[in-house]
Amino acid sequence: MENFPLPPTPSVSQLMRHLKKGKILRYKIDIFSVIAVIVAVTTQFFAFWYRWPWYTLPLIIILMRTAHLAEHNHAHLSFFYNPFLNEFTGWLMFLNCGIPLQSYREQHIKVHHACFGTPKDWTSPWDYKGTDFPGRPINKYYYYASFMLLSILQCTVIYLRNPRGENTLKFTVSFIIVGMVMTALALHDLRSFLIFYGVPWIMTYIYLAIASWGQHVNCEYDSIYTSAINDLNPDSGLLGFNIGYHTAHHWHPGLHWSLLEEFHNTYCAPAMSPRYYAPPWFSRRIVQKIRDKLGRSVKK
Repeated sequence: MENFPLPPTPSVSQLMRHLKKGKILRYKIDIFSVIAVIVAVTTQFFAFWYRWPWYTLPLIIILMRTAHLAEHNHAHLSFFYNPFLNEFTGWLMFLNCGIPLQSYREQHIKVHHACFGTPKDWTSPWDYKGTDFPGRPINKYYYYASFMLLSILQCTVIYLRNPRGENTLKFTVSFIIVGMVMTALALHDLRSFLIFYGVPWIMTYIYLAIASWGQHVNCEYDSIYTSAINDLNPDSGLLGFNIGYHTAHHWHPGLHWSLLEEFHNTYCAPAMSPRYYAPPWFSRRIVQKIRDKLGRSVKK
């Protein structure tokens, strides 16, 4: 957050000190993220292998979105202590949604979060000729179409400029392993591969751009409280690993997803205008009841 100061809050380590740590998992609650990835990857493979009807594709896309949000959290804070388990999980995520974990770290963490709200953020709708931050972004649909292509090209430049870098080497290994698996799947059944892998990957690429636009356009950017749109609907709340608490996430990108709601309610909501909330699907009362029930089941 280079463009405005942050009000004082406890450090990330202080905020996370009560999270239960695991022996294999860094935090026990991340079992939900691991399960989400395994379910998405397994269902996607079964759909491909057994040639499920094309109309089962929405199920694959829904599961893949949850798994991709798990990848988002894994990029910020890896699930496991063991480096190999972290990389292997990244390979599964790459195969599932088409986004290499290493490239996501380059694009999302090292650029978007580090340079958020500045001209250095080449992932934003304002990093185009003829735009003016924050009032005049690029055309929305052009942004949707160009977002992932630009990300691929920018990450390629980063890797080429640092061929011996750790992230470059990890990306290379990931690309070779997942590329071999993808090639084998495509050779086995190209039609099924295009339906259950190709289409979901494209949907993920477009979703990333839509999410970025929806979370950051139409914000005033004069303080942390006016820097993101927050979506408290169920799909972006607990079912989406709390990605909807986007102001809190940008405030402390390393804060565990399970703590974002509490941080938002404590430090963000009291000073935040209603215009920085996405419209609710249902009444706030119904949404809160859903969240309360889900929250109790998670705690159990």
